[in-house]
Amino acid sequence: KMFKPKTYTKTINGNTYTAQFNGLQASLDAFDECSLDNNRVSISKMAQYVLKNVIVEPKLSVNDFANLDELNAVVAFGTEVMKGTFQPEK
Repeated sequence: KMFKPKTYTKTINGNTYTAQFNGLQASLDAFDECSLDNNRVSISKMAQYVLKNVIVEPKLSVNDFANLDELNAVVAFGTEVMKGTFQPEK
């Protein structure tokens, strides 16, 4: 069975974001790439990874956000999609 990426959208603070689930292997690779020596995940590295590889629309960087709360909300959405745990609102 061929894996097909899935996309999900969510509106956060009036802005709509589209995130793409790229499969569980991509999720594992992300955690490996963003882990520190103490086996904890780097918040900065994960935010950058999610914005580059998971949030597909709009394309943004960390510095495009007005505040940390909005950045964290978008990264949390992207991380849920990346892990395959995001549940769209009905």
